[in-house]
Amino acid sequence: MAFKVVICDDDQFFRVFLKMLLAEQEDFTVAAEGASGAEAISLCRECRPDLLLVDAQMASASDGIDAIRDIRAADKNVRIIVLTVYGNDTYIINSFRNGADGFLRKDQAAPEIMKTIRDVLAGKVRISQDVAHALKSYVAQTDQRERTIETNYKQCTELLSMLTRTELEILILLHKGYTREGIAKKKVIELSTIKTHINRILKKFNAKRTSAVLKTLEDIDFFRYVSEEMEDL
Repeated sequence: MAFKVVICDDDQFFRVFLKMLLAEQEDFTVAAEGASGAEAISLCRECRPDLLLVDAQMASASDGIDAIRDIRAADKNVRIIVLTVYGNDTYIINSFRNGADGFLRKDQAAPEIMKTIRDVLAGKVRISQDVAHALKSYVAQTDQRERTIETNYKQCTELLSMLTRTELEILILLHKGYTREGIAKKKVIELSTIKTHINRILKKFNAKRTSAVLKTLEDIDFFRYVSEEMEDL
């Protein structure tokens, strides 16, 4: 039984190339072809192909990639290979996130393209070397972000423990753009008392200006960390 294939690519010449390549194989038949993400969705619904070859970029920058999400939601069994001129990290990650099974550079040789197609149909995930490097880079960046978040969380916890509630409220209001006079008015506190609290904050942070304190806190995402606790401000 022949594998049923749908090709969606707005590059007519590459569509013809793929059709000719698949025509040379005894076990493949091209059921339909299109030139947009919308057509890819429609054709997959109508033809129920075994394989979709879809260009990452067609009508819009991520037309094909966006279509994969809807196609995958409607058909869990169809194999999907994304076609692209170059390995863009964002395209690669979003393609797999939306449900792609493989990724093909259009400049790959015909034998390599057919090997990828057959491997994907056999249930394997096939990616080129540059795509593998992009995924490795993405994982490394994700790990670094997670380590940064963990470090920031610890710092926020430590800083929160050394501040009184009033000092914390004053810092949040300063972050929101309030002046010392504005804080005194909002909290119904004497301006001299606000200044005393701010001097204590500066000493705790070993800083001369509140702007330096705010910069330190913003760099570790402190105000988002405490936002839920202080949402009544």
